[in-house]
Amino acid sequence: MPAFFYKNILMLFAAVIGAALLSLVLTGVLEFPRKDVESHELFSASIAPARLPVMENVFFASAKDNPDYIPIRNWIIEEPILDAVAAVAIIPAKNKILFKENIDEQRPIASLTKLMTAVVLLDSINNINEEASVKYSHIMAEGESGGLVVGESLSFVNLLKIMLIASSNDAAEVIAEAVGSRIGGDNNILKTPRDFFIEKMNKKAGQWGLDDTHFSTPTGLEDENNFSTVKNLANLIMKISVAYPEIWRISVMPVADVKDSTGLINHHLINTNKLIPFLDDIVGSKTGYTEGAKGNIIIIQQDPIKKDNIIYIILGSSERFAAIRSLIDWVHKAYLW
Repeated sequence: MPAFFYKNILMLFAAVIGAALLSLVLTGVLEFPRKDVESHELFSASIAPARLPVMENVFFASAKDNPDYIPIRNWIIEEPILDAVAAVAIIPAKNKILFKENIDEQRPIASLTKLMTAVVLLDSINNINEEASVKYSHIMAEGESGGLVVGESLSFVNLLKIMLIASSNDAAEVIAEAVGSRIGGDNNILKTPRDFFIEKMNKKAGQWGLDDTHFSTPTGLEDENNFSTVKNLANLIMKISVAYPEIWRISVMPVADVKDSTGLINHHLINTNKLIPFLDDIVGSKTGYTEGAKGNIIIIQQDPIKKDNIIYIILGSSERFAAIRSLIDWVHKAYLW
């Protein structure tokens, strides 16, 4: 018989075999080797591989049919090399870690501390419009001052804005003393109001299961005994998101103006997170820096399909803004949404 006859027979046979294999793949009987996408309980000790559901085709899952598996890792994109000691990107609603590095390493967290300062303030004050006075001892704090003036009185809500937007250490000290005096009183000879406030910060951390976190200051200026981990910070962020959403609303204000009780002293606040004007769908933010901690930053942002929030954390970076921007860009490229 002619050679082309045998060639056609072989091509037909190959087509039949190929169709059979494709059918097995599409029905889930046969799977191609792949790297598993990390999807598991948040920061669990053991990671169980996540099996992908039946796909519409061999290479891409359907977001419509399999929403819980989105996003899916695109392994063509390599892991990022970040300028950071520790980092994470996580979707809390799905308990899905997109990237992690040294998440259990205890690190000084600098002004990220002020998130817990804000929590204790909101726990302790019934009326956020009550006022506190600025003393000379408050404005002696190092770092960002917020331009506070000795003798002026500010509402707690305005102190909160000054602390979270401008990362004012002075405002944190005013809050700690004013609130601490209500917690423990002014006449204790063994502890100051500030001590009582810090005790409550650590008590709250214990209640929330932040076992690798300790606070020794309301500002975060001390490095040695004021620390946390990426893991604990991620859980702190989730707790705040549920119970104290006003913290995040304030934290992403690019600028704000607040006045003292007389209306004569104005404080123009500029957010310490320089990326806020350049990021879409940002939900929450906080920056922090000391020489020991280096650059720290938290950003909460909606995912590309605007369904869930993604928490990004960078600790110990020499260029925190560049590092977290790189992580955000990588997540958008390295996962199929």
